[in-house]
Amino acid sequence: MRLHRASHRLAAAAAVSALVLTVSACGDDDDSAGSTNITPTDSAGGSVSGSVAGSGSGSASGAFEDQATGAPLTPEEQTAVEGYRNYITAQVADSVTVTEELVEAVKADDITKAKTLYAKSRIGWESIEPVAAAFGDLDPRVDLREADVEDGDTWTGWHVLEKALWEDKDLEGMDEIGDTLLDDLDELTESVKTVEITPTAMAMGAKELLDEVASGKITGEEEAFSHTDLVDFKANLDGARKVFDLLKPIAERNDADLVKTLETEFDDVDMALEKYEKGDSYVSYDTVTESERKALTDVVNALGEPLSKLAGAIQSDSDNSASPSSTS
Repeated sequence: MRLHRASHRLAAAAAVSALVLTVSACGDDDDSAGSTNITPTDSAGGSVSGSVAGSGSGSASGAFEDQATGAPLTPEEQTAVEGYRNYITAQVADSVTVTEELVEAVKADDITKAKTLYAKSRIGWESIEPVAAAFGDLDPRVDLREADVEDGDTWTGWHVLEKALWEDKDLEGMDEIGDTLLDDLDELTESVKTVEITPTAMAMGAKELLDEVASGKITGEEEAFSHTDLVDFKANLDGARKVFDLLKPIAERNDADLVKTLETEFDDVDMALEKYEKGDSYVSYDTVTESERKALTDVVNALGEPLSKLAGAIQSDSDNSASPSSTS
């Protein structure tokens, strides 16, 4: 297993057991029979979009079940899952588009242009990090930091380009790194079609991401050469908020106070980041003082605490739907 950071993320995912997202071992868009997170039940007829099940196309018969709760997914939960798949698909597509421009600039030896594209190319990826562990070693292949490279590892991905642009100021040998990154992102694009999603896993993934921001990324470890960390933070926050927005109608029925608290805390983190906006981006993170970083940590932690309760709020809804009088 390569890499310490990937192992950490996979361990965090394992900690929530059946709540994690898993990728289908098979890339066939028409077959999601290997799913262990969402499975058709025999108790209800009708059909739902195959993208909810992770097939990417077609339809599947019956209701779907969240194996974390054993309850069929309600129509609202199915809508949330499908909405999230559409979101991560669009975000990955955005990352691919900008990364293609980045690699073109690298091949043209245009360091100035490549620097302007680097952080933008990562926004889509950073926004889907609630599900990063689901993509196995694609995560370290595209997003491994130099500090996590171990003996015998092959270092690839965005951060190799980052170091070449900011520290080495030399793009020799980077054409191949760029091409490999694009190949890996193409693989990610295909994987998104088959990743299995449950509402509970969405909520838990968002919480795990904010924990990582508060405990690790806030130190500046992520973008050690470019210091574009605040762009990453904003994308992470937007990704977590998308999960909340999709699950909010469900959670509101069970815990309206929690929803109000989360809306306030998300807004507070947004306002804390606004202080560091510069043009259409953010100030270099090496200009943010230790006390300012501590303040950012505090506001992210203040959001993380109520966000940890979101999974419970939506599970209550699934539990209610499992009663004999419920329909799906």
